[in-house]
Amino acid sequence: TEKHWCKPINEENDFRYDELSAFIALCKELNIEATFIVAPYNDRFVRQYDPSSIYAYPKTINRIKALLDESKVSYIDASDISTLPGTFDGHQHHSSYGAYLIYKKIKNRLINE
Repeated sequence: TEKHWCKPINEENDFRYDELSAFIALCKELNIEATFIVAPYNDRFVRQYDPSSIYAYPKTINRIKALLDESKVSYIDASDISTLPGTFDGHQHHSSYGAYLIYKKIKNRLINE
């Protein structure tokens, strides 16, 4: 059965990168020192329902991190929990455990700054 709700990343359109770039520029213009979070993707789900698109997810995350690095903004990389069992509840939303892992990354950043 075809899964219409499992949509792979659209690598041909840059509008999300343009939006992120514009948001970063606005933060800088308004002297807002934002810290961005590079969120995880549900690796186990994608491998099960659309394995042919799995390559696009790490590629996209690396592209986002490169944009953040080039923009010289602070970010917390939570993409490393993408493959951990229990990180997601369903196909899209973080579970309580996934939220706790992201919280720990934010807390560690705040403590170490």
